[in-house]
Amino acid sequence: MDREEEEAIRREIYSSFFIGNERSFLQDPRFGMMVLAKAGERALSAAINDPGTAIDVIGRLTRLLTLWSGITEAREKSEPEYPYIYVPSLKSEDLFEDSFLLISRDGAGLIEIQLKLQKALYSLCQIGDQEFRNAALKQAALASERAKTALPPVDGHRLAEVTERLAAEYAARTAAEKTAENARA
Repeated sequence: MDREEEEAIRREIYSSFFIGNERSFLQDPRFGMMVLAKAGERALSAAINDPGTAIDVIGRLTRLLTLWSGITEAREKSEPEYPYIYVPSLKSEDLFEDSFLLISRDGAGLIEIQLKLQKALYSLCQIGDQEFRNAALKQAALASERAKTALPPVDGHRLAEVTERLAAEYAARTAAEKTAENARA
């Protein structure tokens, strides 16, 4: 191999890496989720008091995680393009925590935030792999626990009704899926 070929290979290898002083959304999807969640959290601050923006952020995070669940399912079914390179995969639990923890905590006393969170998280627990579903269920339970102490009784009862209905729908769907799996086997 001559010097020109070596240099061409070196340039190709170097162009495969992105090195910078700051994180970017392209290289770090968790960072993007955290920035979006932080915008939702700030909207709930006493100075801004804009639950509508936080609700919008919950919707956006839900759509992003829906896309993510499809990516992880496709990745699990395919052969790696570069089998000798290993990068630890992102954990669903971390993505869900980055996405919903701040809004759940700071919106614990707002029924509109809690209803949107529960509906979003229960919709997410019906897609993706088991790790993804478990992460959604965990965040739904944590948000519900935070809300129990922060909401006034009338809102707490409303949230409990909605959460119980969503949990029952999830349980029925899960049971139907298992029955269908058993019938196929």
